Amino acid sequence: MILIQNTVKRVTFGDNSSYQNGLLTVSKEELSAAALKNTDGKYAFDIDVCCPGEKTRIVHITDAIKPSYKPDAAAFPGWTEGENKCGQGETVQLENLCLLQTFAYPGIQEGIVDMSGEGAKYSLFSKKINLVMSVKLLDTAIEKPVLAKDLVRMQTQAAEYLASIAKDACEKKIEINNPQPSSLPRVGYAYFVQAQGPLRNVFMYGKECVNMKATYLSPAEIIDGALVSGNYIIACQKNPTIYHQENPVIRYGIANSGKEMDFVGAICATESNLLDGKRESAASITQKALELHCDGMIITQEGGGHADVDLIFTNDALTDAGIRTVVIANEIAGPDGILPPLVSFSSKVDATISTGNNDQVIELDAMDKSIGGDAISNGAHNATDSFKTPLGIMYTATNQLGVSNMTTKAY
Repeated sequence: MILIQNTVKRVTFGDNSSYQNGLLTVSKEELSAAALKNTDGKYAFDIDVCCPGEKTRIVHITDAIKPSYKPDAAAFPGWTEGENKCGQGETVQLENLCLLQTFAYPGIQEGIVDMSGEGAKYSLFSKKINLVMSVKLLDTAIEKPVLAKDLVRMQTQAAEYLASIAKDACEKKIEINNPQPSSLPRVGYAYFVQAQGPLRNVFMYGKECVNMKATYLSPAEIIDGALVSGNYIIACQKNPTIYHQENPVIRYGIANSGKEMDFVGAICATESNLLDGKRESAASITQKALELHCDGMIITQEGGGHADVDLIFTNDALTDAGIRTVVIANEIAGPDGILPPLVSFSSKVDATISTGNNDQVIELDAMDKSIGGDAISNGAHNATDSFKTPLGIMYTATNQLGVSNMTTKAY
């Protein structure tokens, strides 16, 4: 697969969309039309751009996605039109630009990005140019499953359209090859996603992952749009679509395969809400890891609480099979960090990387402007106010893939 990367340096709005030398001009009318194609509900958009350093707060964030376009296939198979050639051919991507979607609706939990001040330290999005599509629902009678799929379809179609604007540019080419076997230790990746139904779902090739069995995905498939997020709960720890596209475990595996290890790819699984389902998933992941002749496995989760049980069951099953593990997880350890960080433990977990504590309290600076809404936390604060908050509402602050500004000390 070839990634064609074009770096956006500035975004403006105009009557016609174009891209030249880092300047992306976007027609709001064309972007809205692309986003609304094939949706079932009635919607309107506010479309804004915000840049690093601005005193702007973005609220009610549902998803973040990297604009991607494939000349001869669907950029997000199952959502955008065209053949599924995920992980193959050419993919045009826009760098330094993120498409953020905002939407307020019962069941969707608050997610905030500050572009400056104390809050900006906790989000990598504060360092990017963000094009924000604030969705407004015009038909309140719509059923939740239909709405949930419309939100994902709008986001993926808009992302594909934005990247298509730069389809004739080619500033940088990167060849992504699935790793080839050697005599080095073989390392795989147990990649959990949180899929619990409408508004808290993840999709693989357009199909929801609620009842998905453990499934192998190649590294190229993952970074090329196979996984799309429709998960809108617990903002600090969710994995938005862009972090599937830029998953650091996958990127590290590709970069270091053949040097430090043989990276064999990912076994993707959902976190069952049944105890027997969690045991079955752990056993299935372990069986697939053995079939791939893995010597080691990296394990990540999405979500907390009962998702911790999936994490620990899988770690223990792999360990019992003679496969070494590294667990990456965040903590829910109280504001002082002294409470038990996970709800499930095992003495067999002996190599863990923390991505931060959801309950850590910070004080946000006042902003001059808000995008996505005028109030947050069910009206407890004006969107531009200064206030104290746990990291829980700061978008991807303790992301469980490790995509954050948090660091961990070694002990």
